[in-house]
Amino acid sequence: AVVKELVETEEDFARDMQYVVNNYLKEMDNPKMPLELRDYKDTVFSNFKDVCEFHNNVLIKGVQYYASEPQKLGITFLRLERDFDKHVKYCRDEPQAQAALSSGSLKNYFDDFSRKIGDDKTLAEHLKLPIQRINDYVLLIKELIKYTNRLREDTTDLQRALDFMMCVPQRATDLTYINALEGYCGNVHKLGRLIKH
Repeated sequence: AVVKELVETEEDFARDMQYVVNNYLKEMDNPKMPLELRDYKDTVFSNFKDVCEFHNNVLIKGVQYYASEPQKLGITFLRLERDFDKHVKYCRDEPQAQAALSSGSLKNYFDDFSRKIGDDKTLAEHLKLPIQRINDYVLLIKELIKYTNRLREDTTDLQRALDFMMCVPQRATDLTYINALEGYCGNVHKLGRLIKH
C-alpha cells in the first residue's frame, strides 16, 4: 500500500508540476504581461522547470521500476542524489518567490490568472509543492522502512535514502552560507558540501 501511494502521489505530483509549467511559467513569456512583472520570472520560478523535468522524466521511472521490490526503492533516491541538488537550490530560492507573490501587482496578476484558468490554487500554493514533496518522501520512506523491517529484509538503502532526504532542507540553508563566502579565489561550489558552520 505504501509503494502504491508513493507511485500514485509521484504521478500526481509530476502532473501538477507540469500544469504549473504549462500555464503559469508559460504566462511569464506572454507579451501581454507587463514587462515589469515578466522581470520576476527567475525570482518566482527559479529552477522550477528543471525540478519538474526531473520528476516527469527521471524519478517517476525509477519509482515505477522498483515498485515491485520496495526494499530497493532506496536505490532510486540514492542514485539520483546529485539530481536532488535541484531541490536544494529550489528550497533556497522559494522564500524569495513567496515574498514576491505576497502582495502587489504580481500577486494580483497571478490571482486573476488563476481565476481565469479555473485553478483552485494560487501560484504561491503551487510553488510550495516541491518542498512539501520532500517531506512526503521522508514520511513514505519511514513507512517503507517499518514494513520492510517487519519482513526482516535489508533496509540499509532505504535508511540511507531517508537520511539523505532529511538533509535536503538543511543543504538549502547551507547553500545560503556557501554563497555568502567572500575572498575565495575559485568556484566555492566545487569544494563540496558544507560539513559544519
